[in-house]
Amino acid sequence: MGSKGEFENDERGFMKLAIEQARKSVHEDARAHPRVGAVVVKDGKVVAVAHRGEHPGNHAEFVALEKKLAEDTIAGATLYTTLEPCTTRNHPKIPCAERIRERRIARVVVGMLDPNPDIRGLGWNLLRDAGVATEMFPTDLMSEIEELNRDFTRQFKRRAKQREHLDERFITINRSRSLDEWYRAVNVIYWNRNFLRDSMNLFAHLVEVIGGLSLLASQKKKHGVAPESFVPKAIAWWLALCGKVGVKSVDDMVWAKFPNACAYCHKRPHDPDECTERKASRSGPDWEGLARLGDE
Repeated sequence: MGSKGEFENDERGFMKLAIEQARKSVHEDARAHPRVGAVVVKDGKVVAVAHRGEHPGNHAEFVALEKKLAEDTIAGATLYTTLEPCTTRNHPKIPCAERIRERRIARVVVGMLDPNPDIRGLGWNLLRDAGVATEMFPTDLMSEIEELNRDFTRQFKRRAKQREHLDERFITINRSRSLDEWYRAVNVIYWNRNFLRDSMNLFAHLVEVIGGLSLLASQKKKHGVAPESFVPKAIAWWLALCGKVGVKSVDDMVWAKFPNACAYCHKRPHDPDECTERKASRSGPDWEGLARLGDE
């Protein structure tokens, strides 16, 4: 295939030109990356073509829209792209789907959805919600693109199998763990790893991730921030802080919160027989009972 001027009102030709561009993609490192080509068509004529990495580290849609057509009026144009436009980029980069919406592209024709199951369909839905018409390449061209990106796609299939196996094994091993066992297992990692840090340093990190949790609780959105990721971070830093100040078990935490009663038998001094019996019958402290004690 030759220059972009060869195509005029040739829908299939535009798609094949996008695939030709995808074959030129330049990877920024040794990891498997998608091969992506983009073609922008206005009034039946190709006005820009681009491929991933044409400008180092940049997506094909960005190169076409912002490097080659930054000063052009392209409202109402059609974009042919071999891969579903992205919806997340590291700040300050703007996701391709957002750029497409901002530039008032009227129609987007996609070669394949993103093979990453965590984000597949997000770009497609964002464009549809913005009123952008969305279509897919015909089956034969979709197959050509999928073959072109087989290495990129394979990593997600392999990861899904590993995750499935890990989940089953994880559940089998940990199904019967008590709350104290969970605490000690995780604390071994984070307490030992952070032991040389001073308590205020640990507390500062904890305060930082709590900010992410507040975003999650308030359901607010901040560009480039995934508040869900702060949950495990908060737990990790909290455990590190607990280990630093000498809290080594759930019992220790409960004793610190309720110093006037045992966490299990609710007596001080506790009744060994009743305490042992209650511990054996449940996987952790009676939080509801302790809450009532805390209100007294």
